[in-house]
Amino acid sequence: MNEPLPREWVEKLFRRFGEIYGERAPYARMSAFELRLVYTVWANALAGLGAGEIRRGLGVCEMHRHEDAPHPVKFWHWAKGFMHPRKKALMVGGMQRY
Repeated sequence: MNEPLPREWVEKLFRRFGEIYGERAPYARMSAFELRLVYTVWANALAGLGAGEIRRGLGVCEMHRHEDAPHPVKFWHWAKGFMHPRKKALMVGGMQRY
């Protein structure tokens, strides 16, 4: 079983979500207690991802900044480069490959 992401990585990920999605950032208005719980969920959901995969996931977030922020499973799929459900294109390095 993979180790959860380090808390610092999750905090940095959420700062980037704030930059990308602004007020629509996930959990933007939660208390510190609630946010700690959410960080734990994300850290466990993204266990085993490397820095490059997280960058790929953030690249896809940038491409879809007009949509709602992803939930952890959607972000994991984007980070792994799996098919985008609407575009039917393989996501590779933040770029679509048809």
